[in-house]
Amino acid sequence: MSSLHIINKSPLSHSCLDECLSCCQQGDDILFIEDGVLALCSLKPQQQQQLAALAIQPHVLAADVAARGLVDKLSAAFQSSDDTGFVALCVKHPKSISWF
Repeated sequence: MSSLHIINKSPLSHSCLDECLSCCQQGDDILFIEDGVLALCSLKPQQQQQLAALAIQPHVLAADVAARGLVDKLSAAFQSSDDTGFVALCVKHPKSISWF
């Protein structure tokens, strides 16, 4: 059963991304919201490798990226999602896990 992992804390000040990655499986998705979008600037090489190994393309909430002035940091490594995309991710996965 696939899961949607939602991260809303900055990876600069919390370990929730590392904890999340230790639980992720292929077929899961990760959505960064609120201060979690700071991952655009701070993913460590090890975290990038874990995402690649699991074939997970991380998603970011576009409104939160814009609110933090990070639009120019958005790369092809991250899929930008609007509110409709957020809902689509929730519908796609039978289970959602919020990491605080």
